[in-house]
Amino acid sequence: CREVLTRVLDRITPHLRPRGVLPHSELSFEAEAIGAEADASPSLLDPPPSGAPPWTVGLHYLLWPVKALMHLTIPDVMEGARRKAERHKSNPTEPLGVAALSAGSCVAWLIFNSLVMVTTLEKVGAILDIPDSVIGITISAVGTSIPVFVASSVAARQGLGNMAVSNAFASNTFNILVGLGLPWTLYCALVSEDGTYDGMSSGDGIVNSIVILAASLVLTVLLILQGGFVLRMWHARLMAAVYGLFLVYAVGRVYVLGLDNEEYEDNNDA
Repeated sequence: CREVLTRVLDRITPHLRPRGVLPHSELSFEAEAIGAEADASPSLLDPPPSGAPPWTVGLHYLLWPVKALMHLTIPDVMEGARRKAERHKSNPTEPLGVAALSAGSCVAWLIFNSLVMVTTLEKVGAILDIPDSVIGITISAVGTSIPVFVASSVAARQGLGNMAVSNAFASNTFNILVGLGLPWTLYCALVSEDGTYDGMSSGDGIVNSIVILAASLVLTVLLILQGGFVLRMWHARLMAAVYGLFLVYAVGRVYVLGLDNEEYEDNNDA
């Protein structure tokens, strides 16, 4: 009877554990794994490794106050998961509250930094007499795309290729539909008297940029289909070369052909 009772208890015990709660041994293993991963991840406040270029060290200490604010205002998800695992409360990989707060803080910092970057670039362009179209397609475009580049690189290094590619496409979709649509909606609803926005001009190269964007999208899709959803090195080199040609064309049409200079000077005079 004792053997039968023992077998019955062994079979029903796993089903009696609350859902989402791991046994003590699994929690200890998860805590150690999370702790090791957190220790391997460098902190924003850590100095650059020995042998780093001087400009990297100087940039680190120049931006240290901003890094300290980000370190204090963005919760560490890894640390919260480790503490949760050490208390053996529940699944340590699901600190949803801390993750939501951390994601919200990151979005707030992105909005603030984007505002500072755009305002600074406008002032720099006005001082150096650089048209807004050149600033937008060079420095501003690269600056706003760095978070997407970092996120896609991290996903690709972790073997999440679909996430990396989807992130690149989804970010551009968001930029076009929300990044442009929402400000236009607010302007037309709250500022414009006739409910329209007439601040664009074909002389700024917007039509050409739209055509190039559509062609780049078609080229990317064709490359993915041609390679059977396998990306190769020559694909990356081709994309980099196409982007370089786009920069040469966009800057050359202003400073060589002078297509946007007249309108830019008229706007400055106004």
